[in-house]
Amino acid sequence: MFSDPTALTINSVSTNMARINQDGYSAEYANGEYLFDISHKTTPAVTSHLVRLRQAKIAQDPVTDKSAVKSAGVHVVINVPTFGFTATEIEYLRSALLGFLTSGNLTKILAKES
Repeated sequence: MFSDPTALTINSVSTNMARINQDGYSAEYANGEYLFDISHKTTPAVTSHLVRLRQAKIAQDPVTDKSAVKSAGVHVVINVPTFGFTATEIEYLRSALLGFLTSGNLTKILAKES
């Protein structure tokens, strides 16, 4: 179990989020602007682990000049078969993927490059 509150560093600022929900396979943390959740799902062949961070804010539509609540999020899904991979091998994959997601590469992805 992760600590309550859980802190994430967002834009160089440590941001605390209190646990608002928990069951045997998931937990949600929030602070009013951010929602952070971790969940797990197991099938006979694979276990999936989801880690997700979302932000909600009021944004002004540049065309209509009306305000609306908008949200954006980033999530990672880690799928591990019931046998054949060690935790170390999964760590190698995680490290490679997050190493690729530099700010430069993120800019390309958001510009729909592939």
